[in-house]
Amino acid sequence: MVLEMAVTALRIHEPLRNRSTVPVWTLEDSVFGPRHKEADTKGFVESPEMLLMMMDADMRRCLNRNRFTKLVVQGMNEIEGFQELERLQNILKKHYYTIVNMFYYYSAISVSASITMMGLNEWACFLDSTSVIDPQSKHCKRADMDRLFIEANHTGETKTKDKLEYDSNSIKTLMRFEFIEALCRLALVKIAVPKSSAKDAKPLLLSQALEALLTVYILPNAQLEATESPDKFRKERMYLQEVDLLLWRYVSSLQHIYDYYRKFSSVRRVKVDSLGMTSEDWTALLRDGQITTQSAVMDNFSKREQQLVFAKSKMCVIDEIPSIKRMQCLTFVEFLEALCRSADFLSLPNSAQLKHWGETVITTSTVEWKTRGEAPTLTEYFDKVSRGAPAIPQRESAGFCTEKFRPLVEKLFPFIELLLTGLCKTHKVDKHEALARLLHGRLKSNIVQKAY
Repeated sequence: MVLEMAVTALRIHEPLRNRSTVPVWTLEDSVFGPRHKEADTKGFVESPEMLLMMMDADMRRCLNRNRFTKLVVQGMNEIEGFQELERLQNILKKHYYTIVNMFYYYSAISVSASITMMGLNEWACFLDSTSVIDPQSKHCKRADMDRLFIEANHTGETKTKDKLEYDSNSIKTLMRFEFIEALCRLALVKIAVPKSSAKDAKPLLLSQALEALLTVYILPNAQLEATESPDKFRKERMYLQEVDLLLWRYVSSLQHIYDYYRKFSSVRRVKVDSLGMTSEDWTALLRDGQITTQSAVMDNFSKREQQLVFAKSKMCVIDEIPSIKRMQCLTFVEFLEALCRSADFLSLPNSAQLKHWGETVITTSTVEWKTRGEAPTLTEYFDKVSRGAPAIPQRESAGFCTEKFRPLVEKLFPFIELLLTGLCKTHKVDKHEALARLLHGRLKSNIVQKAY
């Protein structure tokens, strides 16, 4: 009797005790954990303190240029100039993260300039999308905007000599702080210049003009893709326990793939010591993984989208100048985020769609999946589509800022499997484990091989 009571007590209390010892899932212990240390924000999203430090760094570099300082003070005395500078910083603080997101968005769509800097063509795209250019105006024609780009990009006379800034800054592209200067110059010619010819008409202050430019022209007209915070995807879609568990399942293979492609991608001829995976390495990986060679994918996932995924996966840096090389590479955690964003963007067909397609479109009874009594795999589906079979219509959730109906983990699993299968074909191995061993072996032996 005593034994039976003891056993009953164990049955009642043991599950409770086990449940209490189950560790609580945290981001710090997840596959994303290293981001807490490696990112400038020292966290998993861009904090308000981080954004303030970024803005301070940008303003210091702007104000180090005498020409920009003159734009702000415009003949004011010292006290008035200080007050105007404070007003300008308050305006920038209110809209700063949106400005930064727009800058990196338009920089990333470049096919020629650096993915982290804005070229003249990307500057023109930004202006066109925000309806700023006015062919009938006196100061806002396209040629005026080109000159404004050159003025903001020109270092000119500075209060302190910064060799690192001079060496890092291209005369053909805008850096983040130069984009802020360009917006200020744009505000002066678009808003501040009096529209009235009356003698008592006075130009607006730069702070007033910038606020009007942002709220009247830029923010209402900018694309949602350009203004949406990358942290939205991280918090709502990616930083979840089920996504973490799935990535841990593949983390060893993905680490070998990352290490190989950041040093031995098809765009490199020799092994290099890289700070991370460049945008060229990233596009080479997608090509070797046969993601972007699929006709059913390529139309929706062009180089533009691939570079946007790359850019949106990057965490911000406080000061661009000393971090210029780091900005152009993905860390391993950022690489994992790029995989997540790619899967969410593509929104590949689910098993129900593949099953329906396999039963209704492919009438032949001898295909492999019908002999298995299963739905076709994504690889089998893409193979048939490449041979002329009709493709499944694109899902409504495909894209960057569309409404999502499925959890990310349901999209990420088939995407990773498809990528690994494509890499196995390219590198001529049968299994994912064999692929990891092959790439790891090439790294150790300093052998680079063109895989196609």
